[in-house]
Amino acid sequence: MGFVSIVQCLLNFMKKTTSLELIKFNEMIGNEDVEISKQAFSKAREKIKPVAFKELIHTATAEPFLYSEEVPRLNGYRIFAIDGTTLEVEPTEENVEYFGLWSQTNACRARGSIMCEVFSEVVIDAKISSLKVGERESAKEHIEYLSQHAQGKELIIFDRGYPGKELISILFDKKIKFLMRLQKSFNAEIDNSKQRDFYVEMKYLKKIYPLRVIKFMLDSGEEEMLITNLEPLEFATEDFKDLYFLRWSIETKYNLLKNCLLIEHFTGKTKVSIEQDFYAAIYLANMAAFAKMESDSIIMKQDSSKSLKYKRKTNQQVLIGILKDKLILMLLCNNKKKREKMFQSIMRQVVRYKTDIRPGRHFKRPVDAHHRRKHSLKGGI
Repeated sequence: MGFVSIVQCLLNFMKKTTSLELIKFNEMIGNEDVEISKQAFSKAREKIKPVAFKELIHTATAEPFLYSEEVPRLNGYRIFAIDGTTLEVEPTEENVEYFGLWSQTNACRARGSIMCEVFSEVVIDAKISSLKVGERESAKEHIEYLSQHAQGKELIIFDRGYPGKELISILFDKKIKFLMRLQKSFNAEIDNSKQRDFYVEMKYLKKIYPLRVIKFMLDSGEEEMLITNLEPLEFATEDFKDLYFLRWSIETKYNLLKNCLLIEHFTGKTKVSIEQDFYAAIYLANMAAFAKMESDSIIMKQDSSKSLKYKRKTNQQVLIGILKDKLILMLLCNNKKKREKMFQSIMRQVVRYKTDIRPGRHFKRPVDAHHRRKHSLKGGI
């Protein structure tokens, strides 16, 4: 197998046994007479740098999306969310040394981090690293990438693990707006104030940054505290509860990656193969997001004349199952008309399987990665 075939094989939702996937892939591309062992494939893939897959995410999905008219805006802003997770990996000597052991369970884990656009859930940038690399360090890389493709009005939403003077100063200096959830004791002035919408000053490296503080009560009775550099004329106090809730899209993206794309079901045990699989899964998630945008649009048009209790959307798990094999065949096709015909065929199948949009529903991200991996294949590909 050459470079291109190896990359295509890894991008083909490769979640069953490697030997079986190799047989099916060769049959699909017309090389059924070629026999490739699992060992030969593993040796060949080690020669491909994982950065090739990360570059594919950027050049083939993120950047075309960022420079298109497809990115939704709210009050003129393109809105993104950044969050991290941990991924359980095979505890080989190499992986334990590089990625590290999770202190709570002593399992070998890597740190994953993504930045996605909140409405489409397209991943703009992603990173897999050692546990020694903190979430803020990964966030800096995401921010730097976004700043290179900024178009004037970008807003990033962060959870409460991210607020820190250095990160906030970077966002100010790069003229990127932010919304961050605060933990108690971040700032005594903020904790003690009874105001709902007010300003405090943050001093860092001899510079002063004005932080707008928003406080409101959640349905649970807990007080929520947010900080931002958005102006009152852009977003009023009452806008921030719904605005911060947009961050939940990154939770649904991790749900898709972990429970549908089975991102932790790595097809190799080495550091290189783990990084390849991580970025390949992100690329596939983006391709699925683009297909979902199209199918959601078709479903909306089909349902526009119907009287339905709930609006409906694409069933993502079905979508990913349909994309298996067909996505690679479509990408391999050099004839534009044939490729378009294949895509329309995929859409006709996908829109048959709809799911209701239930307002106000969300999920909790699974905590026990080992338990999830043990039982996830039942619902996966």
